[in-house]
This record gives sequence, structure tokens and C-alpha cells, in this order.
Amino acid sequence: MRILHYTLGVPPNRRGGLVKYSLDLAKQQKLEKDEVYLLIPGYSNIFINSTYIKDTKEYKGIKCYLIINPSLIPLYEGIKNPKDIINPGKSINQKNVLSFLIKIKPVIIHIHTLMGLPIEFVNIANKLNIRIIFTTHDYFGLCPKVNLMDNYGKKCFDNSGINCPLCCTKSPSYFRMMYIYNSNFSILFKKYFKKQFSKIRYKSINRSSHVNNEILEIDKSKIELFKSLKLYYQSFFSQISYFHFNSSVSKNEYTTFLKNVVGTVVPITHAGIFDNRKIKNTQKPIKIGFIGSTGQSNGFPILFKILDKIYNEGIVEWELIVFNEKDEKYISGNINYVGVYKEDQTDIIFNAIDVLVVPRNETFSFIVLEAISYGVPVIVSDSVGAKMIINNYNSEFIYKSQDELQNLLKRIIKNPEHLNLFNQKIIENDFSYLLKDHSQAIKKYIYCH
Repeated sequence: MRILHYTLGVPPNRRGGLVKYSLDLAKQQKLEKDEVYLLIPGYSNIFINSTYIKDTKEYKGIKCYLIINPSLIPLYEGIKNPKDIINPGKSINQKNVLSFLIKIKPVIIHIHTLMGLPIEFVNIANKLNIRIIFTTHDYFGLCPKVNLMDNYGKKCFDNSGINCPLCCTKSPSYFRMMYIYNSNFSILFKKYFKKQFSKIRYKSINRSSHVNNEILEIDKSKIELFKSLKLYYQSFFSQISYFHFNSSVSKNEYTTFLKNVVGTVVPITHAGIFDNRKIKNTQKPIKIGFIGSTGQSNGFPILFKILDKIYNEGIVEWELIVFNEKDEKYISGNINYVGVYKEDQTDIIFNAIDVLVVPRNETFSFIVLEAISYGVPVIVSDSVGAKMIINNYNSEFIYKSQDELQNLLKRIIKNPEHLNLFNQKIIENDFSYLLKDHSQAIKKYIYCH
């Protein structure tokens, strides 16, 4: 089978769960003798006024192609001006794209993100009757900031675009800077560009904070533009042949926001998942783990608030181990910041904790799967896609409210046996999260549906 994967990029320029999954799946398919190609957004060429595809060096033995002058790649920053995507100022070289697709003759185009991908590419692929698959790694296309969270940190239910201007008020307005920051060239000076970009964004945010009334007026004038952006991406999604939902959570969100969506839920995995399950004997004080940034989007402030309250109630037989740099806003005697972890430290991490807490809002969460692969119980928010995995072991470890999380933490702190029973259930159940099995499921339930 000839498969073309469109993904955000390759290491070291791009990392993260989306990139890891797409590249691991592509490599696994190549091992299974499929003919696999990669297409990624490349750099911006200011001297050529069109978007086109060109060859580049292989990645891990897989032929790779670049989109030169791709669409904007906002990542998690949001979109300041929808015109930057709807009318980017550079037309696509349709003859070049058509020639590219005829040359490699993909049976499947597997899209892992809409960032950087011009809608005209999908139009041309559809005219050639190529089957287009889309994996729901995040909510970009439904939400400019990818997470379906509004400006107040609450779940967003707006499908019209009315709330988008407010959420994107502090998004970078430096259009060219975004291109440079996200270009392959920037990898040569990655730390410098990241530092300079952060300075510019910081100044922009500070300046915005002093003119709130003016900003609100500007945002109101942009509502129609964001409505157009919503329609643009709805047109994009309407051309997808089949949706690969990575969880029931993402399926629910996409089918709520879009009409006539057809697809199947197949939980994802990656090449680094192995059966490392161990029997654990948790005793007091229990070690609670948190992995990730301490920002609001990751739910850390809520977890800190709950544990601080528990501590003040005299329940102190616990330690929160945070795998990130110290955040001075969240300091307590029972919190231990141990620094950002590296991918090769998973053994150390999951041997150091008794339970992992994932209070996020995301379509899946590889961290949940990694913890389970080591036999570590996990507490997850109801808005975490990987809750479907936790549900196989103990549905009581899925919480819907802060009160539920607080009561659960109290219960396991007072009686660690709850964690031992969870661990026992993990050990007893079949381990079915290997990439080779997932690859076969994708072909059976997604590609060949």
C-alpha cells in the first residue's frame, strides 16, 4: 500500500506526541513493506510567490518532501489574524502539486494536522480520488488554540467564532516572525529564535494588558473574520474521507462541532511503549506524580489547590513529585520539583511514583499509556481521551469535578491499598498497546473501511 503521511515535521525541529505517533506509525508501516512517504511544512521563500512541493533528504529511510511557503503554523499560540490563513498572499502551484501526487501515487493520504497544509492540496487530492484520512490529535480547525478552552480556562462550546477574537487577543501579530520561528532554518539557531520570539511576545502581551477596552473593540470587528475561518476549516474537514478518532473524547467533540463526520475510534500508541509492568507495594506516604508544565492548560493550579487544601486539613502523608522546573507560584512543603524529564528517563520516573495525576483536557495523552505500561495507576480528568484505557482497570479513577478529585486523593492517601489493587488489575489484564498491533488495526479499521 502506498501511504503519504502529512505531519508537522521531524526531530530535532519538531517533537511532541503528534510528531512521535505519525513518524512511528510511518516507520512501522515501512517495516511491514508498505511504500511510505512523508510530507512536512518547510520554510518560507520570500522570493517565490507560490506554494509548492520539493524533495528533501530522507528521514529514517523514508522519502520526505517539503511544502515550501506552507500555511501558517500557530502551534498553541492561536491566530491573531485569520486572513493570514484564509488569504495567505501566496497561491498554490497546482501543476506542481498535481505532478507530485501523480508521481508517488498514494492510495492513502494520512493527515495528522491541518497546520501548514493549504486547503488546495486536499482539493487536488480529492480530484484524483485519493482516500484522505485524518487523525484527531488535537482540536485545531475547531479551535485556533487547539484545546477548546476559552479565555477563562473553561470548556468552549462556541462553533461560530464569536469567542475566538478574545481568546486570540494575545496571539502573536508578528506574521513573518511566526514563519521564521517555525522554519527548518531556525533549527540552526533554535535557542536564539526562541528567546527573541519570547521577548517579542512578552512585549505584545504587556502592551495588550494596558489597552483592554481598545482590544475588545478590535476583537468585535474581527468576529466576521473568525466566522470565515471556521467556515474555511469546515470546508477542509468536509473533504476528509474518514476520521481516525484517537479516543471517544475526540470523537464526541468532532461530531458535536461538525456534521456528517464518519470515522472510528482506535486508541493510539507509539514505538516506545513496551510491557514494563511491575508489581508495586505502595505504602504511606504515597508519591503522587505530575508531568508537564505548571500552566493552567495542564491543570496544575487545580491540583495544587486541592492538595494544599488536603494538607491544611492535616492529611500530610503524601508527596507531590513534579517533573518540571520549580514554579514559585506553587510552593508547599510536600511538593518536590525535580526538573524536566527526558525521554530516556521513563524508568526513573515511573519507578519513583505510586500514582500519576493527569488533570488536562486533551484528545489522548501518551503519558497515561506510558504509566500503565509500567504498572502505575493513573488518575485522569474526564476530558482526557486516554480515560478509556483507565476505564478498563478502575472507572473510579476518572473524575468529573474538583470535588471528585479531592475525595479520590484523600481516599488513596489514607488507604494506599486502592493503588495496589489498581496495580494488580494492570498486571492481570492483557497488554495490547504495542505499535505493531496498532498498525494492523489502523489498516483494518481506518484505511480499509
